[in-house]
Amino acid sequence: MDSLNKTQPEGRPIKVLHIAPTPFFSDRGCHVRIRGIINALNKRLVTNVLCTYNLGRDVDDIEIVRTAAIPGYTKQEAGPSVFKYLADILLFFKVCALIARRKPDIIHTHLHEGALLGWTARLLFFWQKIPLVFDMQGSLVGELEAHGYFKKFGFLRNLFCYIESLILRMPDQIVCSSQNSLDILRNEFNVNMANVNLVNDGADEFDHSEDKAVIKELSLPDDKSIILYTGGLVEAKGLTYLCDTILESSKRNTQCHFLVVGYPEQKLRDFCTRNGLLDRCTVVGRVPYEKLGAYLEIADIAVEPKLSGSGEASGKILNYMGAGLPVVCFDTASNRQILGDFGYYESTKHVSLTDQIEAVLADPAKAAEASAATRKLAYDEFSWDAAGKKIQDIYYSCLSQDIESTSRKRFL
Repeated sequence: MDSLNKTQPEGRPIKVLHIAPTPFFSDRGCHVRIRGIINALNKRLVTNVLCTYNLGRDVDDIEIVRTAAIPGYTKQEAGPSVFKYLADILLFFKVCALIARRKPDIIHTHLHEGALLGWTARLLFFWQKIPLVFDMQGSLVGELEAHGYFKKFGFLRNLFCYIESLILRMPDQIVCSSQNSLDILRNEFNVNMANVNLVNDGADEFDHSEDKAVIKELSLPDDKSIILYTGGLVEAKGLTYLCDTILESSKRNTQCHFLVVGYPEQKLRDFCTRNGLLDRCTVVGRVPYEKLGAYLEIADIAVEPKLSGSGEASGKILNYMGAGLPVVCFDTASNRQILGDFGYYESTKHVSLTDQIEAVLADPAKAAEASAATRKLAYDEFSWDAAGKKIQDIYYSCLSQDIESTSRKRFL
């Protein structure tokens, strides 16, 4: 949406109910975006409350309302879970209670389940005519494919395509985190692009006060370059390609040591044990997001092994850029949107990032120039403040429209 019809006065405070059907906050990419957006909006004339699952930890400066606990539901990593169906039912009732009590001006939903829950709740409170904004972090079908869901239930793919198509018609405005997501909406789901907005993630700044303590505790080798990965250790996030890269680098005796921060880490630990790679890779496991800066400061090179068709952005790349690290990744549209000409891109036909890691090591001067350029790009072009300003404008635009009539037309 290039221009906004802002007949609604911009000085009006806005009450926003965020719906996040996920165990927020769990130190992973989806949650980092939700947190960044809400924190940015908190600095504006916007009052935010987040409704989410019982799992996860509280975050400073964000008001969080949680559902009741579900016995046996403890999973916090990304991916499907049978418990989520019950969690979403509890979340729906909690959302309805908040709408009745808080009377929000806007419902801002995160993830496809959130959009469906928000639309249903808005329907129950139809007289309030609450605008619905959907923050899309990739395709639902693409995400399920990346997690291998359709390998077991392939017959359900067409059904989920249809469900996703319906969900994408529910919001008054859609916010995309990447150009790739925007292209998916246009090319695969034929969404009205007048209702779609590209709002990039922001680069965070971290406290490095714990750097020395972390370096001493990890006992990393002094004679090798440190290759950092931070993020989920599941197939959808590129675990197989990360493993292949570690193994291939070892076979070539590349002078590097891998430092992996993320969870669930057991598969990676088992892989390293089976292949004799424990001296080539340090697996830290889960680290609070606020302490990520210490590990970014230690690293010499960063990798993003994700090769996914879901269309979601990569917030970890922005953190790599902000830390001044050369970034090695696959040549995808989302990665190029963020890194431009300054990334080290591996062909998507390959299964290892080792060639590009060696390219960085072979020309340190060129790598330093690329790092300086991406660091400047991270803070000039990708900021949470800019994201907050765009979303606030979207809110004002929604409030200036006849929501009831536009929603009705969309389903005719």
